[in-house]
Amino acid sequence: MEIRRFTITSGTPTPSPMIKVCDTRTQGRGNWFVRYLLCIALMKILGRCIMINKTIRLPACWITALMLSTCCILLMSAVGCTDTSTTKPAPADAANPNQSLASGNSEAVNPSGVSSVPLRIRADLPQEVLDAIARRWKSHSEQPIDLQPINVDELLSSTTQKENGATKSKPQADIFLIESRWLATFSELKWIRPLPSSQLGTVPNVAHWRRVATYGQRLWGVPLGTNFLVSIQGNERNESTSAVPDPSQFNLQDDSRESLDWLVDRFLLSAAADNPSPNDSSFLFKPIGARSRLNEAWLVETAIKFADSASKEASVASLVSSAEAAWEGTRQGTFKQSYGWPASSKELLGTQSASERKEASEQTSREFVVVAPKTWSDSGRTLLVVLSQTNRQSAASERFMNWLNDDAQRQALAEVTSRIKPLPENLRKVTERPDRDSYHGLIASAVNERYVSVELQFAGAEPFRNLLGTALLKIVRKELSPQAAFEECHKQWEALSDQTGRDRLQRSLYLSLDLAKWE
Repeated sequence: MEIRRFTITSGTPTPSPMIKVCDTRTQGRGNWFVRYLLCIALMKILGRCIMINKTIRLPACWITALMLSTCCILLMSAVGCTDTSTTKPAPADAANPNQSLASGNSEAVNPSGVSSVPLRIRADLPQEVLDAIARRWKSHSEQPIDLQPINVDELLSSTTQKENGATKSKPQADIFLIESRWLATFSELKWIRPLPSSQLGTVPNVAHWRRVATYGQRLWGVPLGTNFLVSIQGNERNESTSAVPDPSQFNLQDDSRESLDWLVDRFLLSAAADNPSPNDSSFLFKPIGARSRLNEAWLVETAIKFADSASKEASVASLVSSAEAAWEGTRQGTFKQSYGWPASSKELLGTQSASERKEASEQTSREFVVVAPKTWSDSGRTLLVVLSQTNRQSAASERFMNWLNDDAQRQALAEVTSRIKPLPENLRKVTERPDRDSYHGLIASAVNERYVSVELQFAGAEPFRNLLGTALLKIVRKELSPQAAFEECHKQWEALSDQTGRDRLQRSLYLSLDLAKWE
Protein backbone atom coordinates (compact mmCIF):
# COMPACT_ATOMS: atom_id res chain seq x y z
CA MET A 1 0.00 0.00 0.00
CA GLU A 2 1.48 3.40 -1.02
CA ILE A 3 0.65 6.42 1.10
CA ARG A 4 1.68 9.96 0.03
CA ARG A 5 2.51 12.44 2.76
CA PHE A 6 2.41 16.21 1.98
CA THR A 7 4.96 18.57 3.47
CA ILE A 8 3.94 22.26 3.43
CA THR A 9 6.92 24.53 2.82
CA SER A 10 6.16 27.54 0.64
CA GLY A 11 2.41 27.19 0.40
CA THR A 12 2.49 24.49 -2.37
CA PRO A 13 2.09 20.82 -1.33
CA THR A 14 4.86 18.55 -2.66
CA PRO A 15 4.09 14.82 -2.42
CA SER A 16 6.82 12.45 -1.30
CA PRO A 17 6.12 8.72 -1.92
CA MET A 18 6.51 6.44 1.08
CA ILE A 19 5.97 2.68 1.40
CA LYS A 20 4.38 2.37 4.74
CA VAL A 21 1.27 0.70 6.12
CA CYS A 22 0.99 2.44 9.46
CA ASP A 23 2.56 5.35 11.26
CA THR A 24 4.88 3.87 13.88
CA ARG A 25 5.08 7.22 15.66
CA THR A 26 1.67 6.50 17.18
CA GLN A 27 2.66 3.12 18.58
CA GLY A 28 2.69 3.10 22.34
CA ARG A 29 1.13 6.54 22.50
CA GLY A 30 -2.53 5.50 22.47
CA ASN A 31 -4.70 5.14 25.47
CA TRP A 32 -4.63 1.33 25.97
CA PHE A 33 -7.51 1.43 28.41
CA VAL A 34 -9.78 2.91 25.74
CA ARG A 35 -8.57 0.32 23.22
CA TYR A 36 -9.30 -2.45 25.68
CA LEU A 37 -12.90 -1.22 26.15
CA LEU A 38 -13.29 -1.00 22.36
CA CYS A 39 -12.19 -4.60 21.93
CA ILE A 40 -14.64 -5.79 24.61
CA ALA A 41 -17.47 -3.87 22.95
CA LEU A 42 -16.73 -5.33 19.50
CA MET A 43 -16.52 -8.85 20.89
CA LYS A 44 -19.92 -8.41 22.57
CA ILE A 45 -21.40 -7.11 19.32
CA LEU A 46 -20.01 -10.13 17.48
CA GLY A 47 -21.43 -12.49 20.11
CA ARG A 48 -24.83 -10.83 19.87
CA CYS A 49 -24.80 -11.26 16.10
CA ILE A 50 -24.07 -14.98 16.48
CA MET A 51 -26.96 -15.36 18.94
CA ILE A 52 -29.28 -13.53 16.57
CA ASN A 53 -28.12 -15.72 13.70
CA LYS A 54 -29.32 -18.80 15.52
CA THR A 55 -32.84 -17.40 15.30
CA ILE A 56 -32.86 -15.48 12.02
CA ARG A 57 -30.40 -17.68 10.09
CA LEU A 58 -28.39 -14.98 8.21
CA PRO A 59 -26.43 -16.08 5.10
CA ALA A 60 -23.03 -17.55 5.90
CA CYS A 61 -21.22 -14.98 3.74
CA TRP A 62 -22.65 -12.15 5.88
CA ILE A 63 -21.42 -13.75 9.07
CA THR A 64 -17.96 -14.31 7.53
CA ALA A 65 -17.69 -10.69 6.38
CA LEU A 66 -18.77 -9.41 9.80
CA MET A 67 -16.20 -11.57 11.58
CA LEU A 68 -13.39 -10.49 9.23
CA SER A 69 -14.18 -6.78 9.59
CA THR A 70 -14.34 -7.13 13.37
CA CYS A 71 -10.95 -8.87 13.42
CA CYS A 72 -9.44 -6.08 11.28
CA ILE A 73 -10.77 -3.39 13.59
CA LEU A 74 -9.44 -5.25 16.63
CA LEU A 75 -6.03 -5.60 14.98
CA MET A 76 -5.80 -1.92 14.01
CA SER A 77 -6.85 -0.88 17.50
CA ALA A 78 -4.17 -3.04 19.06
CA VAL A 79 -1.35 -1.93 16.76
CA GLY A 80 -2.35 1.75 16.69
CA CYS A 81 -2.13 2.28 12.93
CA THR A 82 -3.06 5.71 11.62
CA ASP A 83 -4.06 6.40 8.05
CA THR A 84 -1.86 9.37 7.19
CA SER A 85 -3.62 9.90 3.90
CA THR A 86 -6.62 11.27 5.79
CA THR A 87 -4.62 13.90 7.67
CA LYS A 88 -6.02 17.35 7.05
CA PRO A 89 -3.60 19.89 5.57
CA ALA A 90 -2.43 22.65 7.89
CA PRO A 91 -4.19 25.98 7.58
CA ALA A 92 -2.52 28.39 5.21
CA ASP A 93 -1.51 30.81 7.94
CA ALA A 94 0.01 28.12 10.13
CA ALA A 95 1.86 26.56 7.21
CA ASN A 96 3.18 29.88 6.00
CA PRO A 97 3.45 32.57 8.70
CA ASN A 98 4.32 35.15 6.05
CA GLN A 99 0.95 34.87 4.39
CA SER A 100 -0.32 38.17 3.05
CA LEU A 101 -2.61 39.81 5.58
CA ALA A 102 -3.93 42.25 3.04
CA SER A 103 -4.72 40.02 0.08
CA GLY A 104 -4.82 36.56 1.66
CA ASN A 105 -2.15 35.29 -0.75
CA SER A 106 0.91 33.45 0.51
CA GLU A 107 4.38 34.75 -0.18
CA ALA A 108 7.22 32.44 -1.08
CA VAL A 109 9.55 31.68 1.81
CA ASN A 110 12.52 29.37 1.98
CA PRO A 111 12.79 26.63 4.64
CA SER A 112 14.47 29.11 7.06
CA GLY A 113 11.39 31.33 6.96
CA VAL A 114 13.00 34.20 5.03
CA SER A 115 10.62 35.83 2.57
CA SER A 116 11.76 36.94 -0.87
CA VAL A 117 9.47 39.99 -0.59
CA PRO A 118 11.11 43.02 1.09
CA LEU A 119 9.78 44.05 4.48
CA ARG A 120 8.38 47.57 4.07
CA ILE A 121 9.60 49.77 6.95
CA ARG A 122 8.74 53.48 7.14
CA ALA A 123 10.59 55.43 9.81
CA ASP A 124 10.51 58.98 11.16
CA LEU A 125 14.31 59.00 11.44
CA PRO A 126 17.22 60.67 9.61
CA GLN A 127 18.69 58.83 6.64
CA GLU A 128 22.01 58.13 8.38
CA VAL A 129 20.18 56.28 11.15
CA LEU A 130 18.25 54.23 8.62
CA ASP A 131 21.51 53.36 6.86
CA ALA A 132 22.98 52.13 10.16
CA ILE A 133 19.91 49.97 10.84
CA ALA A 134 20.00 48.55 7.31
CA ARG A 135 23.71 47.64 7.57
CA ARG A 136 23.29 45.85 10.88
CA TRP A 137 20.16 43.99 9.72
CA LYS A 138 21.90 42.82 6.53
CA SER A 139 24.66 41.20 8.58
CA HIS A 140 22.00 39.50 10.71
CA SER A 141 19.40 38.19 8.24
CA GLU A 142 18.87 37.43 4.56
CA GLN A 143 15.38 38.92 4.77
CA PRO A 144 15.33 41.92 2.39
CA ILE A 145 13.95 45.20 3.77
CA ASP A 146 12.69 48.35 2.10
CA LEU A 147 13.63 51.02 4.67
CA GLN A 148 12.50 54.56 3.83
CA PRO A 149 12.19 57.81 5.84
CA ILE A 150 8.83 59.52 6.27
CA ASN A 151 7.76 62.99 7.34
CA VAL A 152 4.70 62.50 9.51
CA ASP A 153 3.52 66.09 9.07
CA GLU A 154 3.55 65.74 5.29
CA LEU A 155 1.94 62.31 5.51
CA LEU A 156 -0.94 63.65 7.60
CA SER A 157 -1.28 66.72 5.39
CA SER A 158 -1.59 64.63 2.25
CA THR A 159 -4.12 62.39 3.97
CA THR A 160 -6.26 65.41 4.89
CA GLN A 161 -6.19 66.57 1.28
CA LYS A 162 -7.19 63.10 0.08
CA GLU A 163 -10.06 63.03 2.57
CA ASN A 164 -11.34 66.34 1.21
CA GLY A 165 -11.01 64.94 -2.30
CA ALA A 166 -12.77 61.70 -1.29
CA THR A 167 -9.74 59.55 -2.19
CA LYS A 168 -8.54 58.40 1.21
CA SER A 169 -5.97 55.57 1.37
CA LYS A 170 -3.74 54.04 4.04
CA PRO A 171 0.06 54.25 3.84
CA GLN A 172 1.47 51.01 2.48
CA ALA A 173 3.93 49.59 5.01
CA ASP A 174 4.58 46.59 7.25
CA ILE A 175 6.23 48.48 10.13
CA PHE A 176 6.33 52.10 11.29
CA LEU A 177 8.97 53.72 13.52
CA ILE A 178 7.27 56.81 14.95
CA GLU A 179 7.35 58.97 18.07
CA SER A 180 4.80 58.24 20.76
CA ARG A 181 3.04 61.58 20.23
CA TRP A 182 1.72 60.20 16.92
CA LEU A 183 0.39 56.97 18.43
CA ALA A 184 -3.18 58.19 19.05
CA THR A 185 -3.46 59.84 15.64
CA PHE A 186 -2.20 56.75 13.78
CA SER A 187 -4.54 54.56 15.86
CA GLU A 188 -7.62 56.67 15.13
CA LEU A 189 -6.77 56.76 11.41
CA LYS A 190 -6.55 52.95 11.55
CA TRP A 191 -3.04 53.03 10.12
CA ILE A 192 -1.64 50.73 12.82
CA ARG A 193 -2.81 47.75 14.86
CA PRO A 194 -2.28 46.78 18.51
CA LEU A 195 0.57 44.41 19.30
CA PRO A 196 -0.38 40.73 18.88
CA SER A 197 -0.37 38.56 21.97
CA SER A 198 2.89 36.93 20.83
CA GLN A 199 4.67 40.31 21.12
CA LEU A 200 3.28 41.58 24.43
CA GLY A 201 5.98 39.81 26.42
CA THR A 202 8.75 41.49 24.40
CA VAL A 203 7.84 45.01 25.57
CA PRO A 204 10.43 46.03 28.20
CA ASN A 205 9.00 46.08 31.72
CA VAL A 206 9.70 49.79 32.14
CA ALA A 207 6.81 51.75 33.63
CA HIS A 208 7.03 54.89 31.54
CA TRP A 209 7.87 53.13 28.28
CA ARG A 210 4.83 50.91 28.61
CA ARG A 211 2.73 53.95 29.56
CA VAL A 212 3.49 55.93 26.39
CA ALA A 213 3.15 52.80 24.20
CA THR A 214 -0.41 52.36 25.50
CA TYR A 215 -3.56 53.90 24.01
CA GLY A 216 -6.97 52.92 25.26
CA GLN A 217 -5.44 50.41 27.71
CA ARG A 218 -3.84 48.43 24.86
CA LEU A 219 -0.16 48.16 23.95
CA TRP A 220 0.51 49.29 20.40
CA GLY A 221 4.28 49.34 20.04
CA VAL A 222 7.70 48.37 21.34
CA PRO A 223 9.45 51.45 22.84
CA LEU A 224 13.10 52.00 21.92
CA GLY A 225 13.91 54.92 24.23
CA THR A 226 12.79 58.22 25.72
CA ASN A 227 14.52 61.59 25.95
CA PHE A 228 13.66 63.94 28.81
CA LEU A 229 14.56 67.61 29.04
CA VAL A 230 16.89 68.35 31.94
CA SER A 231 18.45 71.57 33.17
CA ILE A 232 22.08 72.14 32.21
CA GLN A 233 23.89 74.80 34.22
CA GLY A 234 27.31 76.20 33.39
CA ASN A 235 29.97 76.21 36.07
CA GLU A 236 30.98 79.64 37.41
CA ARG A 237 34.61 78.83 36.56
CA ASN A 238 33.68 78.75 32.88
CA GLU A 239 35.21 82.06 31.81
CA SER A 240 33.99 81.69 28.22
CA THR A 241 30.38 82.17 29.29
CA SER A 242 29.13 85.45 27.92
CA ALA A 243 27.29 88.12 29.86
CA VAL A 244 23.51 88.23 29.90
CA PRO A 245 22.48 90.04 26.70
CA ASP A 246 19.45 92.00 25.65
CA PRO A 247 16.94 89.63 23.96
CA SER A 248 16.39 92.20 21.22
CA GLN A 249 19.94 91.52 19.98
CA PHE A 250 18.98 88.09 18.73
CA ASN A 251 17.11 87.02 15.65
CA LEU A 252 14.06 85.25 17.07
CA GLN A 253 12.29 84.72 13.77
CA ASP A 254 12.87 80.97 13.81
CA ASP A 255 9.33 79.61 13.89
CA SER A 256 10.21 76.21 12.46
CA ARG A 257 8.43 73.12 13.69
CA GLU A 258 11.49 71.99 15.63
CA SER A 259 11.77 75.33 17.43
CA LEU A 260 8.07 75.47 18.32
CA ASP A 261 8.19 71.89 19.59
CA TRP A 262 11.12 72.68 21.82
CA LEU A 263 9.46 75.77 23.24
CA VAL A 264 6.38 73.68 24.06
CA ASP A 265 8.54 70.99 25.69
CA ARG A 266 10.27 73.66 27.79
CA PHE A 267 6.95 75.07 28.94
CA LEU A 268 5.46 71.65 29.72
CA LEU A 269 8.49 70.86 31.89
CA SER A 270 7.88 74.02 33.95
CA ALA A 271 4.12 73.49 34.08
CA ALA A 272 4.49 69.89 35.28
CA ALA A 273 6.59 71.13 38.20
CA ASP A 274 4.14 73.95 39.04
CA ASN A 275 0.99 71.86 38.71
CA PRO A 276 -0.97 72.35 41.98
CA SER A 277 -2.82 69.05 41.45
CA PRO A 278 -0.21 66.54 40.23
CA ASN A 279 -2.68 63.69 40.55
CA ASP A 280 -4.91 65.21 37.88
CA SER A 281 -4.94 63.23 34.65
CA SER A 282 -4.28 66.34 32.56
CA PHE A 283 -3.33 69.92 33.43
CA LEU A 284 -3.85 71.51 29.99
CA PHE A 285 -7.37 70.15 29.41
CA LYS A 286 -10.36 69.20 31.48
CA PRO A 287 -11.10 65.69 30.17
CA ILE A 288 -14.84 66.10 30.76
CA GLY A 289 -15.97 68.34 27.95
CA ALA A 290 -12.40 68.73 26.62
CA ARG A 291 -12.15 72.29 27.94
CA SER A 292 -8.91 74.31 27.77
CA ARG A 293 -7.22 75.26 31.06
CA LEU A 294 -4.82 77.81 29.58
CA ASN A 295 -6.74 80.67 31.23
CA GLU A 296 -6.25 79.25 34.72
CA ALA A 297 -4.22 81.50 37.01
CA TRP A 298 -1.43 79.04 37.79
CA LEU A 299 -0.71 78.35 34.09
CA VAL A 300 -0.57 82.07 33.35
CA GLU A 301 1.84 82.44 36.29
CA THR A 302 3.98 79.65 34.82
CA ALA A 303 4.05 81.51 31.50
CA ILE A 304 5.26 84.66 33.32
CA LYS A 305 8.11 82.70 34.96
CA PHE A 306 8.90 81.11 31.60
CA ALA A 307 9.28 84.58 30.03
CA ASP A 308 11.46 85.71 32.94
CA SER A 309 13.79 82.71 32.63
CA ALA A 310 14.10 83.35 28.88
CA SER A 311 15.41 86.86 29.45
CA LYS A 312 17.95 85.66 32.02
CA GLU A 313 19.58 82.96 29.90
CA ALA A 314 22.95 83.74 28.40
CA SER A 315 21.57 83.36 24.89
CA VAL A 316 17.92 83.69 24.02
CA ALA A 317 18.85 82.16 20.68
CA SER A 318 19.35 78.89 22.56
CA LEU A 319 15.65 78.93 23.39
CA VAL A 320 14.69 78.81 19.73
CA SER A 321 16.81 75.87 18.69
CA SER A 322 16.83 72.18 19.60
CA ALA A 323 17.47 70.08 22.69
CA GLU A 324 20.75 68.71 21.30
CA ALA A 325 22.01 72.17 20.30
CA ALA A 326 21.16 73.57 23.75
CA TRP A 327 23.04 70.74 25.45
CA GLU A 328 26.11 71.13 23.30
CA GLY A 329 26.07 74.94 23.56
CA THR A 330 26.09 74.78 27.37
CA ARG A 331 28.65 71.97 27.32
CA GLN A 332 31.05 74.09 25.28
CA GLY A 333 30.42 77.24 27.33
CA THR A 334 28.39 79.18 24.74
CA PHE A 335 25.31 79.27 27.00
CA LYS A 336 25.30 79.68 30.76
CA GLN A 337 22.11 77.70 31.26
CA SER A 338 19.68 75.82 29.08
CA TYR A 339 17.49 72.74 28.82
CA GLY A 340 18.13 69.76 26.59
CA TRP A 341 19.55 66.29 26.19
CA PRO A 342 22.81 64.99 24.68
CA ALA A 343 23.17 63.90 21.10
CA SER A 344 24.76 60.60 20.18
CA SER A 345 28.53 60.24 19.94
CA LYS A 346 28.40 60.24 16.14
CA GLU A 347 26.11 63.25 15.95
CA LEU A 348 28.30 65.15 18.38
CA LEU A 349 31.91 64.25 17.71
CA GLY A 350 31.90 62.77 14.22
CA THR A 351 35.02 60.89 13.19
CA GLN A 352 37.27 61.70 16.16
CA SER A 353 39.23 58.82 17.65
CA ALA A 354 38.19 57.22 20.93
CA SER A 355 40.98 58.95 22.88
CA GLU A 356 40.14 62.34 21.33
CA ARG A 357 36.46 61.90 22.16
CA LYS A 358 37.26 60.98 25.74
CA GLU A 359 39.65 63.91 26.26
CA ALA A 360 37.23 66.44 24.76
CA SER A 361 34.32 65.06 26.74
CA GLU A 362 36.17 65.12 30.07
CA GLN A 363 37.33 68.69 29.47
CA THR A 364 33.90 70.12 28.68
CA SER A 365 32.00 67.95 31.16
CA ARG A 366 33.77 69.67 34.06
CA GLU A 367 32.24 72.96 32.99
CA PHE A 368 28.57 72.24 33.66
CA VAL A 369 26.25 70.19 35.82
CA VAL A 370 23.08 68.30 34.96
CA VAL A 371 20.07 68.87 37.22
CA ALA A 372 17.01 66.61 37.32
CA PRO A 373 13.65 68.43 37.13
CA LYS A 374 11.24 68.48 40.05
CA THR A 375 8.73 66.53 37.96
CA TRP A 376 9.65 64.54 34.88
CA SER A 377 7.73 65.49 31.76
CA ASP A 378 7.38 63.42 28.59
CA SER A 379 6.33 65.33 25.50
CA GLY A 380 5.92 62.37 23.16
CA ARG A 381 9.54 61.77 22.16
CA THR A 382 9.60 58.03 22.80
CA LEU A 383 10.44 56.13 19.62
CA LEU A 384 8.01 53.25 18.99
CA VAL A 385 8.05 50.29 16.61
CA VAL A 386 4.47 49.55 15.55
CA LEU A 387 2.73 47.21 13.09
CA SER A 388 0.93 48.73 10.12
CA GLN A 389 -2.67 47.86 9.28
CA THR A 390 -1.47 47.00 5.76
CA ASN A 391 1.10 44.55 7.13
CA ARG A 392 1.48 41.53 4.85
CA GLN A 393 4.36 39.73 6.60
CA SER A 394 3.49 39.20 10.24
CA ALA A 395 6.22 36.67 11.10
CA ALA A 396 9.01 38.62 9.39
CA SER A 397 7.79 41.82 11.06
CA GLU A 398 7.91 40.24 14.51
CA ARG A 399 11.43 38.94 13.87
CA PHE A 400 12.57 42.44 12.92
CA MET A 401 10.91 43.98 15.99
CA ASN A 402 12.54 41.42 18.28
CA TRP A 403 15.93 42.06 16.69
CA LEU A 404 15.65 45.84 17.03
CA ASN A 405 14.50 45.43 20.65
CA ASP A 406 17.59 43.37 21.53
CA ASP A 407 19.90 45.29 23.87
CA ALA A 408 22.94 44.65 21.69
CA GLN A 409 21.26 46.51 18.83
CA ARG A 410 20.02 49.21 21.18
CA GLN A 411 23.50 49.93 22.48
CA ALA A 412 25.05 49.95 19.00
CA LEU A 413 22.39 52.25 17.51
CA ALA A 414 22.51 54.56 20.56
CA GLU A 415 25.93 55.63 19.28
CA VAL A 416 24.25 56.78 16.05
CA THR A 417 21.12 58.46 17.39
CA SER A 418 20.01 59.73 20.80
CA ARG A 419 16.45 58.54 20.09
CA ILE A 420 17.35 54.90 20.74
CA LYS A 421 18.41 53.93 24.25
CA PRO A 422 19.81 50.79 25.91
CA LEU A 423 17.60 49.10 28.47
CA PRO A 424 17.48 51.04 31.77
CA GLU A 425 19.69 48.56 33.62
CA ASN A 426 22.43 49.26 31.06
CA LEU A 427 22.02 53.04 30.88
CA ARG A 428 24.46 53.67 33.71
CA LYS A 429 27.36 51.85 32.06
CA VAL A 430 30.47 54.02 31.83
CA THR A 431 31.28 55.11 28.27
CA GLU A 432 33.54 57.62 26.57
CA ARG A 433 30.96 60.36 27.25
CA PRO A 434 30.90 61.38 30.95
CA ASP A 435 28.30 64.07 30.19
CA ARG A 436 26.00 61.53 28.57
CA ASP A 437 26.62 59.04 31.38
CA SER A 438 25.40 61.57 33.94
CA TYR A 439 22.28 62.22 31.87
CA HIS A 440 21.57 58.50 31.41
CA GLY A 441 22.04 57.97 35.13
CA LEU A 442 19.19 60.42 35.74
CA ILE A 443 16.75 59.08 33.17
CA ALA A 444 17.41 55.47 34.19
CA SER A 445 15.43 56.32 37.30
CA ALA A 446 12.95 58.58 35.54
CA VAL A 447 11.60 55.89 33.22
CA ASN A 448 10.51 53.91 36.27
CA GLU A 449 9.01 56.90 38.10
CA ARG A 450 5.42 56.48 39.24
CA TYR A 451 4.42 59.92 38.02
CA VAL A 452 5.63 61.34 34.72
CA SER A 453 3.59 64.11 33.14
CA VAL A 454 2.26 63.17 29.69
CA GLU A 455 0.46 65.95 27.80
CA LEU A 456 -0.82 66.70 24.30
CA GLN A 457 -0.69 63.10 23.06
CA PHE A 458 -4.31 62.62 22.02
CA ALA A 459 -5.38 62.20 18.39
CA GLY A 460 -5.07 65.47 16.49
CA ALA A 461 -2.98 67.18 19.18
CA GLU A 462 -0.47 68.76 16.76
CA PRO A 463 -2.56 71.86 15.88
CA PHE A 464 -2.93 72.53 19.62
CA ARG A 465 0.84 72.20 20.09
CA ASN A 466 1.50 74.58 17.20
CA LEU A 467 -0.83 77.24 18.65
CA LEU A 468 0.82 76.94 22.08
CA GLY A 469 4.29 77.13 20.51
CA THR A 470 3.34 80.26 18.60
CA ALA A 471 2.06 81.88 21.83
CA LEU A 472 5.32 81.06 23.62
CA LEU A 473 7.33 82.43 20.72
CA LYS A 474 5.41 85.72 20.96
CA ILE A 475 6.25 85.83 24.66
CA VAL A 476 9.97 85.25 24.01
CA ARG A 477 9.99 87.92 21.29
CA LYS A 478 8.13 90.26 23.66
CA GLU A 479 5.42 90.80 21.10
CA LEU A 480 2.73 90.02 23.69
CA SER A 481 2.64 89.78 27.45
CA PRO A 482 2.28 86.26 28.89
CA GLN A 483 -1.28 87.06 30.01
CA ALA A 484 -2.35 88.33 26.58
CA ALA A 485 -0.61 85.53 24.69
CA PHE A 486 -2.23 82.81 26.81
CA GLU A 487 -5.67 84.40 26.68
CA GLU A 488 -5.41 84.48 22.90
CA CYS A 489 -4.19 80.88 22.78
CA HIS A 490 -7.01 79.77 25.13
CA LYS A 491 -9.63 81.18 22.74
CA GLN A 492 -7.91 79.53 19.77
CA TRP A 493 -7.90 76.18 21.57
CA GLU A 494 -11.60 76.46 22.37
CA ALA A 495 -12.43 77.29 18.74
CA LEU A 496 -10.28 74.39 17.51
CA SER A 497 -11.98 72.03 19.98
CA ASP A 498 -15.38 73.03 18.61
CA GLN A 499 -14.13 72.52 15.07
CA THR A 500 -12.68 69.09 15.91
CA GLY A 501 -15.78 68.03 17.82
CA ARG A 502 -15.99 67.95 21.62
CA ASP A 503 -17.17 64.35 21.78
CA ARG A 504 -14.40 63.15 19.49
CA LEU A 505 -11.75 65.11 21.38
CA GLN A 506 -13.04 63.96 24.77
CA ARG A 507 -12.97 60.32 23.66
CA SER A 508 -9.36 60.56 22.50
CA LEU A 509 -8.37 62.39 25.70
CA TYR A 510 -9.85 59.57 27.78
CA LEU A 511 -8.09 56.92 25.67
CA SER A 512 -4.73 58.73 25.83
CA LEU A 513 -5.02 59.05 29.62
CA ASP A 514 -5.99 55.37 30.01
CA LEU A 515 -9.39 56.37 31.38
CA ALA A 516 -11.21 54.38 28.69
CA LYS A 517 -10.63 51.14 26.78
CA TRP A 518 -10.02 50.90 23.06
CA GLU A 519 -12.83 49.00 21.35
